[in-house]
Amino acid sequence: MTHRAEDADPNVPWNFCGHVHEKYKVKRLSENSLVVNLCVKVWNYYPVSFEEIGSAVSAFLKEEKKACAQRDKRDMNRTNATKA
Repeated sequence: MTHRAEDADPNVPWNFCGHVHEKYKVKRLSENSLVVNLCVKVWNYYPVSFEEIGSAVSAFLKEEKKACAQRDKRDMNRTNATKA
């Protein structure tokens, strides 16, 4: 755990931080690393369980995977349109 997200380690899978002025719960730090924002502002000023944190990470990864698949599909369509 780090105080600020800027101090997170890109070699650690899940970095927890508490002093963040942005409104994200989870964001990608590097290909193999995430930053989990534990600032009370994004958790409705209430303590959260590890299960809730895990759910937020799972939701983030699911959305990220969905966005990646959509981007790949769009790129494939562009490639096929260029060949035609």
